[in-house]
Amino acid sequence: MRKDFCFIDRADAGRQIAEKIKEKKDIKCNESLVIGMPRGGVMVASVVAKALKLPLDLVVAGKIRSPLDSEVIIGAVAQDGSSIWNEKALNALAIDYDYRVSAMEREHREVLRRLAYLRREWPPLNVKGKDVILVDDGMATGYTMRAAIACLKGQEPAGILLAIPVAPVQVAESLKELVDDLICLATPEPFGSVGQYYADFPPVTDEDVKLILSMNNDQKQE
Repeated sequence: MRKDFCFIDRADAGRQIAEKIKEKKDIKCNESLVIGMPRGGVMVASVVAKALKLPLDLVVAGKIRSPLDSEVIIGAVAQDGSSIWNEKALNALAIDYDYRVSAMEREHREVLRRLAYLRREWPPLNVKGKDVILVDDGMATGYTMRAAIACLKGQEPAGILLAIPVAPVQVAESLKELVDDLICLATPEPFGSVGQYYADFPPVTDEDVKLILSMNNDQKQE
């Protein structure tokens, strides 16, 4: 077993986040809900929601990639159309406006397709006036998270607590300015990939996410 991990698996990360949230005296759990980012973030969020006895939902955002190198992220778009751009990359690569628009529209269509598939017939939770606990399994650049935060802010929550297991310190600090509170359990430097900090980090499928959401919604209706 590797010795550089911070978490056993996503469930372990979720339990640790839930414990940190319980330590916060200003969290009104009866007025809160947990929102995970698929795919892996929903797995962590489900553990948090169960530990805190809160409802679970999801927000979907997708990466917009460079036409020159698919590994370079030039932006992100969320389900409501909120978009975030990496201006440094756009300028350095001289990516024109027409490509930006077409790439964003293409990714937005994919985000909406995934949202419809994952949510199934379950209606979205009402975010307005609620304290939102937004969860992912880790971040490398934070662009999809920025788009998700913009999407949630448009729904007028009472506040947003961003809870993530691991991220680069610069990314965590930049996102802290966008939310009301931040829990980031680990900020290793230099930062590798998110999966590097888990002893067990299996791939998560859309079917896994659908099952988690279905189980949560079925329990709420009982």
